[in-house]
Amino acid sequence: MRMRTVGGSVLFNNIPTRVIQSSTSSPQNDNGKCTEFVGSAESLVGKVLLEQGLGKYCDADFVHCTQLEMQEALEMTQEEMDLAAHELMLQERFNRTLNTQASKKKRNK
Repeated sequence: MRMRTVGGSVLFNNIPTRVIQSSTSSPQNDNGKCTEFVGSAESLVGKVLLEQGLGKYCDADFVHCTQLEMQEALEMTQEEMDLAAHELMLQERFNRTLNTQASKKKRNK
């Protein structure tokens, strides 16, 4: 997975994404600060489509429409989709790190 910027647009694996800003309003975090989720839902949808061999269909419009269809089917807001996708990607990264560490320990024994 690669993220880069081109002419002010954010590209994730060469798929344009949007910067989502959301205000957190939970009682525990009522300071009004904005949190950025860089098009996490579209990034995750694009990543899964690529991993499942549908890369030739992964233009920005297709990924965006697929993400919108999922959002509608799940009855979620854009913010909820981006947050859920962000958390899934963080969990995937954490699990990958744990697996790498476990593999290194096995090799060192």
